[in-house]
Amino acid sequence: MTITSGQLPVSGTGIAPVRRWKLPRLRGVGWIGYVSAAIIVLAILIAVFGPLLAPFPPNQSDLSRAFVGSTGSHPLGFDSQGRDLLSRLLVGARSSMLGAFIVIVISIAGGTALAVIAAWRRGWTDSVISSGSDLVFAFPGLLLAVLGAAVFGPSQWSAALALAVAYTPYVARIVRGAALRERSLPYIEALEVQGSSAWSIAIRHLIPNIAPLLVAQATILFGWAALDLAAVSFLGLGVQPPQADWGVMVSEGETGVLQGFPAESMIAGTALVLVIVSFNILGERLNDKQGKDHS
Repeated sequence: MTITSGQLPVSGTGIAPVRRWKLPRLRGVGWIGYVSAAIIVLAILIAVFGPLLAPFPPNQSDLSRAFVGSTGSHPLGFDSQGRDLLSRLLVGARSSMLGAFIVIVISIAGGTALAVIAAWRRGWTDSVISSGSDLVFAFPGLLLAVLGAAVFGPSQWSAALALAVAYTPYVARIVRGAALRERSLPYIEALEVQGSSAWSIAIRHLIPNIAPLLVAQATILFGWAALDLAAVSFLGLGVQPPQADWGVMVSEGETGVLQGFPAESMIAGTALVLVIVSFNILGERLNDKQGKDHS
């Protein structure tokens, strides 16, 4: 007799095949999803190659050029310190994207591990993990980032780690439901009968089956993480000046706004809004598509 679950056949006498990872496809996300994906790809390329593309050193200042507008070799003009805005925008993309990436990697890994353990063990283990997640989830991420900076000192790393702790319960809550549904399917029982260990089943079958959900949630959370980290840097608790960062640029541009030169804040703020909105839109479209695929 053969037991089947979804796309994974399991023979009563054979060995279940290794489950291949399935990542969500962009097909069906609509034109706005494609535009969002294009903006995200462009932002990632700028984050990777921005320091190489920057025409001038991002921290090279010339006070005689403070608030000077666009020129031939400086298309975005200069900030309050006479630094080239285009160079700082290109270089600042890396720290803005890297911090969010760190948050997502840690929170997705930690949240998925907690969710799978809770779904697999159930009982008191599930209750303890759920209660602990609810307790941490009650604290706003920005508040934890501020506390992290107060304990470990203002830096991008302390803010990113604190935000990762705040995001992990959210991931665990979302993934737990999917893991419980997957855990109840017949192929899991068939694999257990065949002698497969819980670790092997989770890594080789259960987690790959919920990978599209993980990608969708990671995409949504990336936008939130970028926003929170920019807010932390704006408050002076994240990336520290004079390092180029979009949140720092928005903060330093306040002086220009008050003096009638809003270019720095507007340029960095526009870049942040485009990236954050693009990640949120694409993540929501992937999440909706994932829900339709399972309906």
